[in-house]
Amino acid sequence: MSTDPPLPDPGDSPLPERLPDPPAEPDEEPLLVEPADEGHVFVAELAEPHDKAPPRRRRPVRLAGPPAPPHPGFWWAVGWCLLLLLVAQIAIPLPVLVVILLVEAVRLGGVQEGLNWLVANQADPALVLPLQALSHAGIFLMALLALRFAAGKDWARQVALRLPAVVHVMLAVVGATAFWLLSAGIQLTASRVLPSAGDLPSCVAVAAILMLIVGGYWLAVRVTTGRDWVRDLAAAPLRTQVILGPLGVLLLLVVGVQTYQLVSPYIFRIPQLDGDFFAKTIEKVLQGPWWATLLVVAATPMFSEEFWCRAFLGRGLVGRHGLVMGIIWTSLFFGAIHLFPQQAAMAAILGIVLHSAYVASRSLMIPMLMHFLNNALGVLSYKLLEQMSPELKVVETDPEQLPGVWFVAAAFLAAAVLWAFYTSRGRLVRTDGSNEPPWQPPFAGVAHPPPGSGTEVVYPWPGVLPTLAVIAGVVALGCALFWA
Repeated sequence: MSTDPPLPDPGDSPLPERLPDPPAEPDEEPLLVEPADEGHVFVAELAEPHDKAPPRRRRPVRLAGPPAPPHPGFWWAVGWCLLLLLVAQIAIPLPVLVVILLVEAVRLGGVQEGLNWLVANQADPALVLPLQALSHAGIFLMALLALRFAAGKDWARQVALRLPAVVHVMLAVVGATAFWLLSAGIQLTASRVLPSAGDLPSCVAVAAILMLIVGGYWLAVRVTTGRDWVRDLAAAPLRTQVILGPLGVLLLLVVGVQTYQLVSPYIFRIPQLDGDFFAKTIEKVLQGPWWATLLVVAATPMFSEEFWCRAFLGRGLVGRHGLVMGIIWTSLFFGAIHLFPQQAAMAAILGIVLHSAYVASRSLMIPMLMHFLNNALGVLSYKLLEQMSPELKVVETDPEQLPGVWFVAAAFLAAAVLWAFYTSRGRLVRTDGSNEPPWQPPFAGVAHPPPGSGTEVVYPWPGVLPTLAVIAGVVALGCALFWA
């Protein structure tokens, strides 16, 4: 008899009749791709199961747009220059004058005596030169802070604070005498056709009216047509800018003359500034020690005024208004901070020369050098150059005594030097062997290529004709100075 267990009956089998269904695989989470709005990029994300919280939308990442125009524009430049005059003419000198007044009041025995001393010595070099040095130091500090604010850490590259090309240093030195004589000639002409310093309040009123006219016209065109004619002119070809820019400035001058004739009879004058007040003030300042006068009159302005006008204001105005109008506006502001109408006109025209050389050389040190040489010749001519030619002593104080041929020869040499600057202007050239176009700044200006761009600034020689013209100009001016 077998001892094996009986086979189980099929109905008693412990196995189920069918295997249970496997657990359902979770459905794949579909990708939600949302349409991208213009200027945005949306990242696709996985959808959550229906029994969970609704999906969160990630914050859109904006595409990098075009860079903003450089600061400052025209109206910001007006505000900045008003602040500059407030600091340089009031905030810095006034506390110093108060201290001097108190010292003199104690020394002389009364406040009235101290005031009388200040009035009697207001043009004394011992008083004027330190005040001017402090004012220029304040302007230079303001310029550095403003550049850091407007251009960021990379401001030195953007304003081309770098060593210039040798050819441009040579042109600046060769043309220094010509530009100096032309400055005296411009100031002499301005003294005959422009209002005197006593009419400064009327000139300020006319400038304010002209700004309101220009601003109102721009706003009317912008509202009615939607077009920004200032930006359109800045984006126009250089030939169009050269034609329309000076024509617009000439129209403003005509309107300014008519406005001055209308408003000046109703505005007060400052009779104390009439006559040869400005020339006498310059002559008294030049009587100080030559080294101190050279330091204050020539060295300090080349830092303060060039950093403020050419670097800070010029970067914004040229970048926003184009090369031609940017240079013109910057030069007008350069003239305006000199206050007196005749000196302001001379500074504005000289500013066009300085800024043109700045753009051609792509180096801030070139207008700094030209500015220094122009002012230094004024000091040295009064102090040291009288033995070369007696007329040189009166270039700054009485240019009416100068022979007319001097100005003709100086104009010829100045034109030749500017021509040579133009033909030897810096070019942006690709130097890494790539076929890509060279780097270009986003706005008009003098910015140098950033590191790694594969682009460098190349300076060609001026050429045969401009070089011969400069040599001929030097010979002509030399002959005029020694034999005319």
